[in-house]
Amino acid sequence: MALAAARKVNPRLHANTVRPGFVDWIDHDVIKPYVSPRPVVKQTAITLLGPVYRTVFPGKCSPSQPLGRFLAEMAMGKWEKETSGPGFDKIDEFPVVTNFDFRRLTGLN
Repeated sequence: MALAAARKVNPRLHANTVRPGFVDWIDHDVIKPYVSPRPVVKQTAITLLGPVYRTVFPGKCSPSQPLGRFLAEMAMGKWEKETSGPGFDKIDEFPVVTNFDFRRLTGLN
């Protein structure tokens, strides 16, 4: 909402809102040094529940490598045409990309 209000003051401001699901970094070796170590309880929960969540709710997971690429491409304007069409929620002029939308656009669904 604050970005939408800021756009009214500065029309050159462009932003997007992305709402990923469970950000799953398990297969993304490059970033593992940056996400570990975590507090013991949190790391234990991810270790025990991560595989269950990936199996039972795969559509609610956001693999970190495709997500990072998608976010960078959104910042460069690559997805502007796709996210400005029907089916996307908006906050004023800013598109809201849900986890389902992200997965659909990147071919993960």
